[in-house]
Amino acid sequence: MVSVEESTLVFVISSNTMSEFMKQKKWVLLPFLFLLFYIYSLSISPYGVDHGYYVSVSKCLSEGMIPWKDFQLIYTPLGMYFMAIPYMVGGLGLSSAWAQAVFFLFIVGTAVLVYYILSEFDLKNSTKWLSVLFYLMLYSSDTLSVELEPFAVFWCLLGVLFLLKFNKQEKGTLYLYGAGLCATLSFLSKQYGVIILLVYICMLLLGKRKRIMNIGILCSSSLISVLVYYVWMGWIINDFSFYQD
Repeated sequence: MVSVEESTLVFVISSNTMSEFMKQKKWVLLPFLFLLFYIYSLSISPYGVDHGYYVSVSKCLSEGMIPWKDFQLIYTPLGMYFMAIPYMVGGLGLSSAWAQAVFFLFIVGTAVLVYYILSEFDLKNSTKWLSVLFYLMLYSSDTLSVELEPFAVFWCLLGVLFLLKFNKQEKGTLYLYGAGLCATLSFLSKQYGVIILLVYICMLLLGKRKRIMNIGILCSSSLISVLVYYVWMGWIINDFSFYQD
């Protein structure tokens, strides 16, 4: 007959073993959980109105067409350039599922960023995983339709992670430049992403050192990268009033 002490010991060993397994296999579980939510979403999510538009633009970009020169575009194009990559490689005959695959990769990548951002705080591991799970559930109800928001959110959160690391260190100006670039990439994914700059500024105001100078570095790095994009695109199109919305 097994004693209470032996049963307790077996339970403790099993718990520790499971904990070690979770530490080693956590990134295997993440895409698995996402896949479950995706399968579930197949039965509840029709294609959104914008889905065909984004996929069509991505195919145009894959052919070398230039936005605002060869066709009009109401959004900044970076997210659609990412979705154009499969069509550049495999041709226009590929289905929209390939654009969705790129879209899904950014969702999973953002979930990974959520985990690492929460790891900067003193939180239980279960709390971090539940937050990641919640993020994946948010997109499981709309995963049949590609959207631009996940591309913008990915860059927004990458910048947040950079600033969290910057605020913890005595040096690391590269993190500031990186956050400024992330704000630009978020804007180029969907123009509404530029509002993340306000969040970044608030984060720097909560820091303990050289707040005004740090905000200046952040904003100037973002502004310079936006200007580089604007001048480059205007030069290609030969019209610097190409985007007026």
